[in-house]
Amino acid sequence: MARFCFSLGIALKRIEVIADEEGEIIEAVRRMSDNYDFVVTSGGIGPTYAPACLSYTRVLTGPVAVMTI
Repeated sequence: MARFCFSLGIALKRIEVIADEEGEIIEAVRRMSDNYDFVVTSGGIGPTYAPACLSYTRVLTGPVAVMTI
């Protein structure tokens, strides 16, 4: 995904790999949204069903855009 963004001229500021744990996902998205205007999340190969990440990010509020791929 990073290479694709770079090929489009999108300069990524930070890439993180985190565990499929609700608290860790929420903390990471909160922290990132405090520092960046646009946050992209994507599922890995872990045991968490992909929509879980989306449901965790719904607890967040504010003007940040969070996109789950």
